[in-house]
Amino acid sequence: MCKIRYILLIIVISFFSCKKEAIDPCAGYVDEVFQYPPFPENGWENDWYEESKALFEIPEQVLTCISTDNLITTCLNYPQFNIFYTYDTWQSGFSFVALMSNGFQELPQRQDCGSVMLERYLTMNPFNQNLSEHDFLEFEIFMSQRVILKKLTLAEKLALMEHALTINEDKIDAGFQYSEGKIGGYVIMGRMMWIDNFQPFMEVFNEDTMVLLRIFIDDAQWFYNDWCKPDEIISEYAIQYFEYLKEK
Repeated sequence: MCKIRYILLIIVISFFSCKKEAIDPCAGYVDEVFQYPPFPENGWENDWYEESKALFEIPEQVLTCISTDNLITTCLNYPQFNIFYTYDTWQSGFSFVALMSNGFQELPQRQDCGSVMLERYLTMNPFNQNLSEHDFLEFEIFMSQRVILKKLTLAEKLALMEHALTINEDKIDAGFQYSEGKIGGYVIMGRMMWIDNFQPFMEVFNEDTMVLLRIFIDDAQWFYNDWCKPDEIISEYAIQYFEYLKEK
């Protein structure tokens, strides 16, 4: 009888031990930012693109378990992110980097990616000396991806537009000197109005003479001339769009 009880006790202990492991497969991954390996000391052997993808690929278990906030940081820390700066347009540069990294591919699949990115964006302040113009460029182009913006709720859209309108003025007051530090906020607002098909803006967007405005928003490339000033056009209609959202 004692032997049977002993065996049953072992079975029960084993069951709960297995159950504990089954319900906590992400221990050690959720609250950690993924640490990428270093670049190879002797450079790439043959195909730098494929070798980079393989070397800096986030392991599947980490990718599945890591929190969305830490995944965003992991993406921004991607070792080959500087390739972003080698392309003719900011969107094409970002798209290329996103194709290389499975972290960037994972993020849009998460339903909370827009909410978590917005939460971080709302804390960004141009007067923060620890944030450079490049920090704003990288994050805002990341945030401006349509697949992310489409996940925002009405309340989140309102918060986004209010912050983007404010932050663009603050960038000027903070002494931002370069177009790359300023462009992201306008791209975010322009794409947000495009996503919601905000008619007053779309009527201008679709005019034959507004090719440069469409390039500005689609490619995140700064074009400016006397008859098409994208930042001024977007700012004007973004204020109307913000009021429109408040009435919904």
